[in-house]
Amino acid sequence: MSGLTPKKLAESLVEKHDRFIAEYGDELEKSKQVLMLREKRDQLVHWMEENGSKGKFAREFEDTEREYKGLMATFKPKGQSYYEGLKGKVEENKKARSFWLEKAGGTKA
Repeated sequence: MSGLTPKKLAESLVEKHDRFIAEYGDELEKSKQVLMLREKRDQLVHWMEENGSKGKFAREFEDTEREYKGLMATFKPKGQSYYEGLKGKVEENKKARSFWLEKAGGTKA
């Protein structure tokens, strides 16, 4: 026998679900950051146009644009329905993690 006990199997499944939750969570967080930066950038453009010059908003716009471009260089956003599905996957993995954690007899948070 390979030494795989039900407890070890449950523990490895808890670890697997932890990884999925972290990966999906990171992607969801990046998508939220993209949306936030787009909204911030749009608002800054509006304020600059409204005031007739870039003035005090120019620096903030440049910083926002730099942050946005840096994020977009490493992350390619997908459609809203994809992220709704991803939220569901996070919840499913949290439930599965809780199930296997209980089977492993642990209280790992």
